[in-house]
Parts: sequence; C-alpha cells; structure tokens
Amino acid sequence: MRDNNDLKSKISNKRIYAFFIDWVFGGVLAGLPSMIIYSVLTGESTPLTSMYEFELAGISKEITILVLLICFFVGVFYYLIIPWKIYPGQTVGKKIVGLKIISLNSKCLCIKTYFIRQFIFLILIEGVATPISTYIKVFITTLTRIYVDPYLNLIWNILTIVSIGFMCFGKNNLCLHDYFAKTTVIEKSVELHERGQNKKITKLT
Repeated sequence: MRDNNDLKSKISNKRIYAFFIDWVFGGVLAGLPSMIIYSVLTGESTPLTSMYEFELAGISKEITILVLLICFFVGVFYYLIIPWKIYPGQTVGKKIVGLKIISLNSKCLCIKTYFIRQFIFLILIEGVATPISTYIKVFITTLTRIYVDPYLNLIWNILTIVSIGFMCFGKNNLCLHDYFAKTTVIEKSVELHERGQNKKITKLT
C-alpha cells in the first residue's frame, strides 16, 4: 500500500516537472511572434534575447508595445485557454506528466476559477512562475520609461518561493494560486480510479 507522504512527494515532483515543461513550451510559443516580427523588421536572423532589443534596433515604441501585447496574450492562451477549453484541467506540461487541476469542492471548473488561478495569481501575482512575466516587465518599462525589472523580480521571486514552500511542505500541497482559487492538483490516474468507483456504486444502487 502506498504511503500518503510518498504520494505527496511524487505529486510535488510531477508538478515541478510540469512547471519546467510549461516554462519551455509556453515561453517558446509566446516568444514566437516577437522573434518573427523582429526578424522581419530588422532583417536580422540572430536570436532575440530580450524584448528591449526592439527599441535598441530603432523600432518604435508603439510597435514594441503592440508586439509585447501579442506575446502576452499568446502566453495567456497557453496558460489559461488551453486548460480551460483544449485539455480541461491540464496545461501541456500537466498532460504530459499525468496531472490535472480539480476543484476542492468537487464543482466543475469554470472560466472564473481558471482566471483567478492561472491569470490573477500564476501570471500577475506570482509572476516568475511563468515566462510571460518578461512581457509584463518590458511593457511597463516601455510605457512609463521607469525600469521596473528589479522591483518586480524581487516581489515575484518572494511570492513564488512562498508558493513553492506551500506546495512542498503544506498539509495539502497547495500553491498560493490553488489556495485562493480553491483548486488542487491530482494525478490523472487517481481521477480515473475515482470515476470507476463511482460507476460501480451507481450500478450497485
């Protein structure tokens, strides 16, 4: 029989694997528009290493902001729309490692829950938990001409560390975004097993 602590540890490890997969996939997908547009506008084929390179290359502030918004919303599509509409309860990373987001109160996850969990907390509050935070920092800096990177990095790093601490050492392995959205992450196999048990109970009754 599997020990509960062992199960929690494995779930936590899987969440870390899913995090890195999503970081890579989400980062590449969100960054594609900027790389293509930068290459077209400058004629350069060298990899784009920072969104600040747009204005350094002589590209206007307005176009830079437009590209930042495109990249940001592509990232939102990856982290919000995919688990809501394409793979219900799963980002690409969670689908690969066999995890799923579910509601703590057994209700169906709605767009409001995903918005709170994925957008408000994961993207805006925890920040560095997704690669999309880069576009937020550059957008604010480009718009206001105030370099906000070190301040946002500090805030986001602290909140992300706290969130990881809750996930690894908290009683229910809930990150901050899970706690406030009233969600948790389980192994897909557990959900399928529970469905099977529910079907058996239904047949018996």
